[in-house]
Amino acid sequence: MLFYIQTACNLCHNVVSKTSVMNFLREIKQVFKDEIIVKKSYNNPPKVLYIEGDEDHVKYQDGSSHYEKMIYIHEGYKRIDKNRRVLINPYCIIGSYSGSDGNEMLWNNVSLYIKERYGKDALTKIKIYFTSDAGKWLRTCSDWLNVVEVLDKFHVAQACRRAVGGEFKWNKGNNKLKEWVFDGNWEMVETFKLVYLSDPTLPERRLRKARKQFNYLLKNQEYIDNIRNDDYDGDSTESHISHWLAARDSSRPSVWSKEGLDSVMLIRCCRINKVDICEEYYRKQAENRKKKQIEKFDKRINKKTTLNSKYIDKIHTIKSENVGIQILLKMIGNEKIVNI
Repeated sequence: MLFYIQTACNLCHNVVSKTSVMNFLREIKQVFKDEIIVKKSYNNPPKVLYIEGDEDHVKYQDGSSHYEKMIYIHEGYKRIDKNRRVLINPYCIIGSYSGSDGNEMLWNNVSLYIKERYGKDALTKIKIYFTSDAGKWLRTCSDWLNVVEVLDKFHVAQACRRAVGGEFKWNKGNNKLKEWVFDGNWEMVETFKLVYLSDPTLPERRLRKARKQFNYLLKNQEYIDNIRNDDYDGDSTESHISHWLAARDSSRPSVWSKEGLDSVMLIRCCRINKVDICEEYYRKQAENRKKKQIEKFDKRINKKTTLNSKYIDKIHTIKSENVGIQILLKMIGNEKIVNI
């Protein structure tokens, strides 16, 4: 984190100290907290939405390694030129979101964003594709959202390459296993698995690695087949992990504190989501000041009401005692009572 703080100071010609930059980053995190800043869409909602997710491994200052999770939602891709596409209306959520409570908060934020931007019934009316590497925390998405799961192409191709160890290339160097997998020819994949793993010349280490990759492909064949759906627009998860996360938190040898990393990633999210940080920062500060004023006023009203209630109760007590005395005196003056 110190690298980016020093870079910010250099851009300001060292007028601002590194400590000031660090304190400001942490203050922004405290002001924004985990609020989802949504710009509502005034156009017709899309028929298909795409959610893509992955994680980056980050080193903390205590020597431990943690996930930094990234989810981004978009409406598909538009092509700029022959070799380049860009996301349509992307929205990114980045954070540690550790444990089951963190996963719940993450998917609640995703569903909240979709409802706020596209309407309350968007989760039921819009078809949603969720692309990932089928990791454990990513699989929890289907527990919270009704999605069509897809295994991203990068991990499919990687598993095919690792399964055969860079070998088994026919037809001008093409990986035939990869072709069978993307074509959905699972019978051929199963047959080739049996033949390849029965090779007595392969060392045990190579067999274990190949078996793991074949099982990964066959276990996720349903999610791989969804790649061929006509309304599926592809994925770019790994490239966005590299550009949006790894370029900031793990591409250089650095360690982070959780507070510092979350603060920097919040700034990254605002930039990706095209949120004016200064405008939102001043707006949130004004809201917080107004909230504090209301709380302070409520305390004064409650205190005054408590004092009034105290005196009113005392008056009622005195009045009731006086009424009781008056009744008693009248009874003493009554001859019937005296005779008794």
